[in-house]
Amino acid sequence: MLPRRVAWQIILGAYDILKEEETLVNVEIPAGETIDVIGDTHGQYYDFMNLLSLTGKPSPTHTLLFNGDFVDRGSWSTEIMLVLFAYKWLHPTKIFLNRGNHETCEFSDLSFQIYLRKLTMAPLSRIRSGYEQSVRIRGRDEEEIL
Repeated sequence: MLPRRVAWQIILGAYDILKEEETLVNVEIPAGETIDVIGDTHGQYYDFMNLLSLTGKPSPTHTLLFNGDFVDRGSWSTEIMLVLFAYKWLHPTKIFLNRGNHETCEFSDLSFQIYLRKLTMAPLSRIRSGYEQSVRIRGRDEEEIL
């Protein structure tokens, strides 16, 4: 179990980074680096962890873009948000979080509403530019190469 103090440090660390990001962020992927786009995990922690095992974790040469709908149907929304916020805090230029339509304050759990308030600092969309290379998009049921 993660101590509450550590969870708050993660949330506030990510908040400090997210509040400085623009609403629309241009993410450039230099030659030799990769980006994976992951979306629609809907609180399914084991699916989320499986996707991370397929894509790899963020690193100096690997960027992850989480394209919304991190939470909702599954039982592990808080855990997923903590992992995402921890990655954002540790790798601020190698992980990007887009809000989806499920990241709203309609959730009743108070601690989760606090996460969502912090997540409102996340951009609404991203632009990839600069280099002609493929972007892998991974979802629960498919992979598409753009």
